[in-house]
Amino acid sequence: MQEAGIFEGGNGTPDDPFLIATASQLDKVRRHMAAHFKLVADIDLSEYKKGKGWDPIGVFIKKAPFNGTFDGNGYAISNLTVKRPGEDYIGLFAYTGKNAELKDITLKDVTLTGTESVGSLVGENHQGTITNCRASGSISGESRILFDRNIEERVRKIAPFLHYDEDPYLVINEEEGTLHWIIDAFTLERRFPYATPYLDSRYDHRLEGRYNYMRNSVKVVVDAYHGDVDFYIAEENDPVVQTYANIYPDLFQPLDAMPEGLASHIRYPQEIFDLQSMVYERYHMSTPSVFYLDEDLWNIAQERYIDQFQPAESQYMIFRLPEEEE
Repeated sequence: MQEAGIFEGGNGTPDDPFLIATASQLDKVRRHMAAHFKLVADIDLSEYKKGKGWDPIGVFIKKAPFNGTFDGNGYAISNLTVKRPGEDYIGLFAYTGKNAELKDITLKDVTLTGTESVGSLVGENHQGTITNCRASGSISGESRILFDRNIEERVRKIAPFLHYDEDPYLVINEEEGTLHWIIDAFTLERRFPYATPYLDSRYDHRLEGRYNYMRNSVKVVVDAYHGDVDFYIAEENDPVVQTYANIYPDLFQPLDAMPEGLASHIRYPQEIFDLQSMVYERYHMSTPSVFYLDEDLWNIAQERYIDQFQPAESQYMIFRLPEEEE
């Protein structure tokens, strides 16, 4: 991948990136959206101030993000100007993808005007990596760069002491017409008194050790648009979640505070249902002698999958109860 005369040097590979020393060469980055680049000099973008200013690299509408790497190498890019008040995805880069890596980039005297997804370095970063970058200047827009866009990573960074269901579900708040993710969160304990350990890595690969206590004590709501996260206590009599609430008094809200348009979508978590079903295989026996001798053990039904049998997976079903009309 050689561009003789366009870049200062290099062939765009990880070991030999394109070298950028001028504003014109920086503008040519958009020709190679998956290549590798490295600054070798400070760059002044004053010549791109006319009209709408700099044309951000990467196109969201055509799903053509920048997916390469860009190493600022300790050099600075100054006088970045973008004047597009009616447009979205504004920045040096408009839209970066999950394979993009931006590092060691310094932006000075930035002047940006846009509507949504406005950021000095990137308008919207879709799971790319940004490290050791800084900017100064004036930015105008209605939204910002969202880091940790993956909702599961987002909630774990906020409250890593909770265990989260692996199946978040998207719902509509009928009152406001907005989209939200709901995630079931659990409190776990290894040393709860007089309780039999059931939960371990054989049941959930994310767990270490054996647990004998599990409660679906928290419902987490993530706004699908701007990423705001709310934690609601679903079981107020859980001593573990109450301890967390005392440690982090501003983190949790009572379940009554959840908007009615979201509360109507709450469902019983599959993960705890499966665990309770496993426990009930033995603990449904109420006669002491039958229980002691395990005379009436149950088993989860088996289903054939390709060439082997495995426990049947529980499923959510929607149907009308006898006393209901809808």
